Amino acid sequence: MTFSSLEESDRWRDELVADETFCSDLVAALDEIGCSLAMLPDKLRCQLESMAAQPQVPPMSALVREWPSRRSFYRVWNQYIHETPSAFLRRLRARHAKRLIAMGRSKKEAAYLAGFRSVDQMRRNIRK
Repeated sequence: MTFSSLEESDRWRDELVADETFCSDLVAALDEIGCSLAMLPDKLRCQLESMAAQPQVPPMSALVREWPSRRSFYRVWNQYIHETPSAFLRRLRARHAKRLIAMGRSKKEAAYLAGFRSVDQMRRNIRK
């Protein structure tokens, strides 16, 4: 892509980086496993949507935190999403990291924002 000025390049980058939340990655990850936000129960859907508005993918404990018990969370999750929560979060983190790198973020920034502990951990998960 060719730009006539640095200002035009900066505007393009700002538009590209404008959406660093992982909402679009969440929707795509659910589609990959044959699920959609609309088919989820209200509590789980609202929880995922509110978390997706953040720039960083949360740890597993943040998913369970809003439920009365860990067991009730897993019961609802397994009823609607046919992938374990940890596997789904790995899928979501990998998608988010790939998109951030494509948007021009460094690998270190992408790994951090996607919720990985290191760039090496991110690479291993993206390869899977």
